[in-house]
Amino acid sequence: PTTTSAPVGRVLAQPRCAKPCKLPPQKADIMTPSRPSLAIPQLETVYDTLAEAIDQAGPQRTELFLTKLCLLLANRVASEAAFAEDVKTALTDLDR
Repeated sequence: PTTTSAPVGRVLAQPRCAKPCKLPPQKADIMTPSRPSLAIPQLETVYDTLAEAIDQAGPQRTELFLTKLCLLLANRVASEAAFAEDVKTALTDLDR
C-alpha cells in the first residue's frame, strides 16, 4: 500500500488505499447535540493529525495504533454508550 502527502486541511491519504480521501461532510446525524462538537476547521485539523499519525505508524502498525487511540479516547469520553454510538456511526457509509 502506498500513501501520499496532501494539502493540509483538505485531502489526506489513507494507508490502505492508493487514492486520497476527503473529510466527509458534516451531517447533523453524526453530531450529538448533548456532547460538545468541533467546528469544521477544527475537524480538519484533527483529521490532518490523524492522517499524519497513521502515516507515522506505518502499514504494519496502523491497526494497533488505531485500537490504542480508540481506547484512549473512549477512556477520555468515559461513556460506554457514547463509544458504542460512535462506533456505530463510524461504520456507516464506509463504501463511499
